[in-house]
Amino acid sequence: MKCKWIMSMKIQNFLPPKASLETNDFFHPATAVLSDGRWMMTFQRLQNCDCYGGAEILFSEDNGQSWGEPRLVTELRTTPLNDELLFGIADVRPLVSEDGGSVVLVGCDTTYTNRGAACYDHVSIDPVLYEHGAYYTVFNVKDNTFGARRILRNPALDPDKLWRVSCAQSTFASDGDWILPAHFEHRSNIEYEKGYFSPRFAVETVKVHLEGDELVPVAWGTQLFHENKRGFIEPSLIRGQKDYLMTIRAEDGFAYVSRSDDGLQWADPVPWRFDDGTALVTESTQQHWLTAGGRIFLVYTRKCDANANDMRYRSILFMAEVDDTTAMPVLKKATEIELFPQRERDGIHGLLGNFHVCNLSDGTALVCDSYLYQNVEGDDIVEHFNEVALKRVTC
Repeated sequence: MKCKWIMSMKIQNFLPPKASLETNDFFHPATAVLSDGRWMMTFQRLQNCDCYGGAEILFSEDNGQSWGEPRLVTELRTTPLNDELLFGIADVRPLVSEDGGSVVLVGCDTTYTNRGAACYDHVSIDPVLYEHGAYYTVFNVKDNTFGARRILRNPALDPDKLWRVSCAQSTFASDGDWILPAHFEHRSNIEYEKGYFSPRFAVETVKVHLEGDELVPVAWGTQLFHENKRGFIEPSLIRGQKDYLMTIRAEDGFAYVSRSDDGLQWADPVPWRFDDGTALVTESTQQHWLTAGGRIFLVYTRKCDANANDMRYRSILFMAEVDDTTAMPVLKKATEIELFPQRERDGIHGLLGNFHVCNLSDGTALVCDSYLYQNVEGDDIVEHFNEVALKRVTC
């Protein structure tokens, strides 16, 4: 297996406690390969305390060797709700149609104060101010234009509850329709951390058909629940040789995996394990699928000696091959590598984990992440430095 570096961008910013939106640094990077050969990168600028600017894009016409100037996707920009609150669309990822002619930029609704995410400031939000759902816009590659901002909802759920497609990795049904992973609020007022209350979430999949610049729901899948802290969040999907696989972020020290014959009806999830029986010990961080050389891999963070003192063990990004011939998939321990190794700046380990995988038709894959080095005073990030890195994986 070979992993080739494509590019690395370094941008440094010093962040005042009350920064204006649409400024500062690259974060949440993700890539997509378009039908005309261009590469698209999306990102959001880190503001403070789980707070991000509107989605931005930039393009490369030479397979990632150089990139054009970023521009704001106005359809997903941050807007004021009132004098105190801002409405944003976070965790945006580009999902490419099978023919590469359309890209759905999809994320989740969120609210901010000037300090950061509104939930940390215990701000009461009037539900009439905006609608919950998966916010998206469709980029037409041929015309180089975005469609209107739209909302994908689950009509079977309470519209006042959160329903999210965030940090998503989707797949396709046999008929070419999209299968999207989602998580949704099913129980409120969980004390996640001291003084911070959060909903508890469950996950499901939805089958959608792309008609012009609109995603039309076709079917909804099994709802999967986990009664620990914030439950199940940020699932990601892949279609294997025989069935569909889902990996799920959780908050009990493990990550979970499930499988499905049709991408909608899912087996009870189980914690990820290696083929030697040991558990994948991780902490509230997403995982994504990678295919290379006809083989399936999982990309993830986990606890090890080198990162045991880092937040959520997020200073190394690992990858291992998946054995999906067993009743539930397991990871082949002997194949594990450090896909993004640990980096240090001024004695601080760069944090990883808000990453994206783009599987390519030539049997290779792109993995994009951002090393985040940050200094925190009280509840505020007062300085941060990002290294956005893109890797190509070839087997």
